[in-house]
Parts: sequence; C-alpha cells; structure tokens
Amino acid sequence: MTYTINLNDKQVEKIKTKYQKYKLSLTTPYMSFRAKIKRTTITIYKTNKLLIQGRDYDVYEEICDLLNIKIKAINPNESINLSSENVNLPLSIIGTDEVGTGDYFGGIVVCACFIEKNQILDIHKLGIRDSKKISDNKINILAPKLINILTHKVIYLNNEKYNIIFEKGYANLNKIKAILHNRVILKLLERKINYDKIVVDGFTTKEKYLKYLQNQEKVIDDVFLEEKGEEKYLAVAAASIIARYYFLKRLNELSKKYNYDLPKGAGKEVDQMINKIIIDQKQDILKDIAKLNFKNTKKAIF
Repeated sequence: MTYTINLNDKQVEKIKTKYQKYKLSLTTPYMSFRAKIKRTTITIYKTNKLLIQGRDYDVYEEICDLLNIKIKAINPNESINLSSENVNLPLSIIGTDEVGTGDYFGGIVVCACFIEKNQILDIHKLGIRDSKKISDNKINILAPKLINILTHKVIYLNNEKYNIIFEKGYANLNKIKAILHNRVILKLLERKINYDKIVVDGFTTKEKYLKYLQNQEKVIDDVFLEEKGEEKYLAVAAASIIARYYFLKRLNELSKKYNYDLPKGAGKEVDQMINKIIIDQKQDILKDIAKLNFKNTKKAIF
C-alpha cells in the first residue's frame, strides 16, 4: 500500500503532533518528518507532500480522519504502484536484484544500485527495463553506461561456496538470497549515500525475509520487498541489468577457463553439456562451475 497526499502547513503540524512518539530519524535533507506506525512508514517532505507506505490500511484511514479528507477505498490484496518515477516525488531509491538463481552453470550475482532523484530522467532515456527482457548484446551496451553513471555494489557467490552451503544444509535458496541482498545493501551504504527508500525485488514476504536474516550481525530492515520490482522501480531494473552483465561476464570466464561453452538456464542444452563433461571424464569440475542441487545433476548419467 502506497499513498501520497498534498498537505498544507496546518495539516503538516497535525501529523507531526499526532505521531511524534513514533518519530524516526530523517535519512535525506528533503524530509521534514518521518515516523513508523506498526508496519507503515509515513514521510513528510519539505514540499509538504505526505508519503504513506506499508501494510496497515487503518493507518491511512486514521490519517484521513485526522485531516478530514475522503478515504480512497482499495482492495487490500492489491499492490498500488506509486513509485517516485510516476508520481514525481523527490525520492532517491536503492534497488536490488539478483541473477543466476535459475542458471545451472555460473554463480549468483546480486547488485544494489542507487538512483538519485535528479538522475531519474536520464536513466529513463536509456530505455532501462528488466534484464530478462533484454538481449545479452543490449545488456553489454547498457550495463557499462549504468556502471559509469550510478553508485552501485555487486556481490558474487561462486559455485564452490554455493555447493558447500547446500551440501552442509546451511540454507535454502531464499535464505541465501536474503543474506546476499542484505550484504550488498550494507556494502552500498558504506558510501554514506542519502536515500529515501530501499526496494528489494520481491522473492518472499518481508516477514520471512527478516526471519532469514535473524542470525546476521547487522540487518537493514527498512526495506520494501516488491514483487516484479524491476517493472516498478528504475533502481531495481538498473540493478537487474548490472547483475546480469556481471553474471554473463563470470560465465564467460568459466567457459574460457574450463574450455567448455557453458549455456545459460537449466534446459536441454545444459543437460547435453553435463553429459559432454561426463563423457570427457571431467565431472570433477562441476562443483566449481555448476549448482549441483539442480535436477539437471540428478538426470545426468554418472
């Protein structure tokens, strides 16, 4: 649930007075007030625009009653898409996405990408969208441009470490993804950037995401998990493209190192490549180039 309301000065003061005890620290100079009520964050910008984001519709109703304005009815199961790009809010956003979780060969790349509000128009002009909908050739053209323009961080989980994690039963895939997303966000925040919102491409619920991270030393919990986030936020789409670029680069390096043209995905071409590697009696290299927990491994004839 996301709502925006334009306030006058008196309404701003009403909100600040009402939610003073829930006050949070400001994360950018564009904010004048920020608070968290239950699972919902409210932010007032210096332009007197109120942003309501969270899962508690009753908080929105309470604010509407307080301001004596009409309540907009919504389907509680509906996701309202009012990102900074399409409502012209002065928001600077961190987006994260991962690539490689559906590919048998190659590791997993996670990228966190920061787009400042004054960069949005320029990034739009590049034709940014989800990396899965862009050809590899286009990725190789777009990604270097984004890398040069945007503040970002990338984490790569190689196959050897991935296979150890699954062999020892340390974590399932969603837990691995949660840990990698959290770590790449922490690395990006070392740059001391001023952001308004962190959007993680949604692969689970916020509750489960935080549960996966409960044993981590440091957790950034002020994140929004958005299903198909790459279609709603430029920062997530940009992270998707950069992550894909580095995944393809690493896959190409593995292909050259082991002298096999390793295919993407987990389909028939992958099965054929596994069999070729086995016929060549090189199956020992699979632990260094493949995700052995995939069904493709079980289908292979050892």
